[in-house]
Amino acid sequence: LGCADEPGADALACLRALPASRVARAASARRGINGARSWGPVWGDAVVPVAPSAAFASGRYQRVPVIVGSNRDEGRLFALTTRSADAYRARLQLDYGSAADAVLARYPVPSYGGSAQAALAAVLTDGRFACPSQNLRLSMAPFSQVYGYEFEETEAPVTLPGWVTGGPMGAYHASELAFVFGTSWALADVKKFDDGQRQLSQQMMAAWGQFVRTGAPPADWAAFKTAAPFIKRWSSTEAGAVTDFDTAHHCDFWRSLDASAMATNP
Repeated sequence: LGCADEPGADALACLRALPASRVARAASARRGINGARSWGPVWGDAVVPVAPSAAFASGRYQRVPVIVGSNRDEGRLFALTTRSADAYRARLQLDYGSAADAVLARYPVPSYGGSAQAALAAVLTDGRFACPSQNLRLSMAPFSQVYGYEFEETEAPVTLPGWVTGGPMGAYHASELAFVFGTSWALADVKKFDDGQRQLSQQMMAAWGQFVRTGAPPADWAAFKTAAPFIKRWSSTEAGAVTDFDTAHHCDFWRSLDASAMATNP
């Protein structure tokens, strides 16, 4: 924004003198959840002195019991406007730069029924939600009681019309909210729950409520350990644990990309 070379208070005065519309259009220098140039958390002061990932990995955080989970189809909500192979490749190039070809090779459009939208949804699910959640569980498990889950309700209610979604939404980003709180919101109407989904919602509310009251969920939700990475499955049609999480979400691939990025951009 042209204020970086100003000292201290002058930089602040420079920023305050700018129109709000110009500040709002500024691009982030760090990668956010929506890719390059989008905004994300920042650190480096007395409040958040180090990157959160580094803090969790070293145990420098308040060590309370935590629930860390994700939805099986997180990325579908963020891939709605990508409908062609060209748009898919352009998005990968924007988000992953020199690693775009590697991502495309791992997530080729033909593997997703020829749907570029489904391919991008898988990329976003795995690279931005599922594997980061798994990495967070692995980082925190040596220091805290961690409880992992994956929400897998394949027909979670959604208020978006078919012409917007372009296909099934599955367990899309934030689709678990209606189940955890038992209330409707912008993207989901609890009146559309079938009998199994109403029962699932009751189970999830009870589990989350017990965790809040006691610091531990029900006994069938085992703690996540590095040597025994238990991930509870939340679904109205399947029970038990998710046993192929890393494989299903290509987490080794995403870890290799992260390692490469850190090697080239310390």
